[in-house]
Amino acid sequence: MRGALVVLTLAALAARSAAAAESDLGVRYADAIASLDGAFAMRREVRADGIVYRGTAGDASLILHVHADIVREAQLTTELPAPEAASVAIDVRDLALRGRFVTNVLPSWHQAALGWIDANVRELSPAAAAGRTQSRSIRRDGAELRLDLAPGGAMEGRQILRLMLTVRPDAAATAQRR
Repeated sequence: MRGALVVLTLAALAARSAAAAESDLGVRYADAIASLDGAFAMRREVRADGIVYRGTAGDASLILHVHADIVREAQLTTELPAPEAASVAIDVRDLALRGRFVTNVLPSWHQAALGWIDANVRELSPAAAAGRTQSRSIRRDGAELRLDLAPGGAMEGRQILRLMLTVRPDAAATAQRR
C-alpha cells in the first residue's frame, strides 16, 4: 500500500513538472533580453511562482515572467503616433525595441510575427484613435502573440496610441500535449 502511494505521488509530481515545463516559451532570460539590456534597466522581483523582471526605457516598458531561467511570459508596451499623425516621424527607438523583442521571444517565427503586427496596427489604429481599445492574437509553434492597441493620450499636440505586445504559451497547444 505504502509503495503504491509513493509511486502515485512520484507520478503526480512528474506530471506536474511536465506541465510546468510546457507552460513556458522555451526561451532563456538571457536570450529574451539580448540587445535590450542596454535600453532597459531591469529590476528583479522574486515571487513564489518565479521571478518577474521589469524595466522601462522612455515611454516603453518590458516585463518578463521567468521560472528556472526560462521565460514564461513576456510583455512589451510602447507608444506610436495615431493615424492622423502619420506625417510625424515614427519613434525609431520604439520600432527597434519592438523588432528586437519579437525576434528574441519568438525566434522561430519572428518575421511572420513582425509582419502580422504591422498589418494589424495599420488596420486597428483608426478605431483605437477613436477611443476604442482593439485586441488581436495569433498562435503558432506553441506560442500566442497578443496585440492590444489603445488610446494613449497626447504628446506635443499629437494623439498617441499605446501598443502592448504579450507573448505567452498557447494554452490550447499546451492542453493538447497533456
